[in-house]
Amino acid sequence: MNPTRPRRPATRAGFEIAVICALPLEADAVDALFDRHWDDDGPPYDKAADSPLLRHSSALLSVRAYHVTRVKTHADAIT
Repeated sequence: MNPTRPRRPATRAGFEIAVICALPLEADAVDALFDRHWDDDGPPYDKAADSPLLRHSSALLSVRAYHVTRVKTHADAIT
């Protein structure tokens, strides 16, 4: 497998790293660093019904061989 073109994970369990961004500007900067945006490439990965991320927006990304979830918190969801 080419390390710069990782394979799409079969499920959301294939994403083991999370980057949490408090501000939209931070999320935009993080998104720009990644090679692949899996949300735009293939069927969506659904969030688990009991996921604490349901109140936040997320993106599923890859850089090299690492699959990452980027979470952008919303001001009204921070407790």
